[in-house]
Amino acid sequence: MVPQRFLQIGLLLLSLFFLEGCDGFLHIRGVVRDTAGKPIPNARVALTHGEGRKFEDMTDSNGCFSAGGTIAPGRYKYDLRIEANGYIPVIAEIETLANRNVVVILAREGSSGPSQTKEADQIPCRE
Repeated sequence: MVPQRFLQIGLLLLSLFFLEGCDGFLHIRGVVRDTAGKPIPNARVALTHGEGRKFEDMTDSNGCFSAGGTIAPGRYKYDLRIEANGYIPVIAEIETLANRNVVVILAREGSSGPSQTKEADQIPCRE
């Protein structure tokens, strides 16, 4: 017979396993660069969901940012908007259940190329 204490601990661990897969957190880390690969400091970063929750950050001197936090359970799509003076802004759709790393390339205003985002396994920024 299994002691009741072990059964309680087992149920607690099992519930934590299922909670791990639930929504409730969104975190995006990234680096913003220009088309030549140089970091863009002081770019504005915003993660928004309609008229609801909004997370904001600014890039540091290396172009790095980190935005996100706790959100209501459920699947949502957030807009990641990054803009800097003199550059074409970029907007990308991000789905919750994500801890993501992104590399953002901003094209200068008046240039022929578009600004873009791409997911990355790693970024050259500290946590």
